[in-house]
Amino acid sequence: MAFLAGPRLLDWASSPPHLQFNKFVLTGYRPASSGSGCLRSLFYLHNELGNIYTHGLALLGFLVLLPMTMPWGQLGKDGWLGGTHCVACLAPPAGSVLYHLFMCHQGGSPVYTRLLALDMCGVCLVNTLAARWRCA
Repeated sequence: MAFLAGPRLLDWASSPPHLQFNKFVLTGYRPASSGSGCLRSLFYLHNELGNIYTHGLALLGFLVLLPMTMPWGQLGKDGWLGGTHCVACLAPPAGSVLYHLFMCHQGGSPVYTRLLALDMCGVCLVNTLAARWRCA
């Protein structure tokens, strides 16, 4: 179980102020890390690991299944509508993985705010650009 060993995790009171938005999550906060440190956090237990992996699995599922299930023949010659739909469907899980993975970045609150905006942008994209088709 060596892969579960990571840096010493923080409790809620010791975590950076911009990460203290959920008073019910008391432990498991990652310390401020570099980009590579954030990536290494994929291999030890902490309070964001479930979010990272579940959204990552959804992203992989979309990457595999979405192109195979699109009715490309019904979308016209250029396929821009299908491409837009694919991007809109991939944006929320991709933004969410990036947000949860890098929210403890040593850049602090400015990096966190940009990541949160990216995550919310993905939600907006899927709500505004994801078209629905009726396949016969």
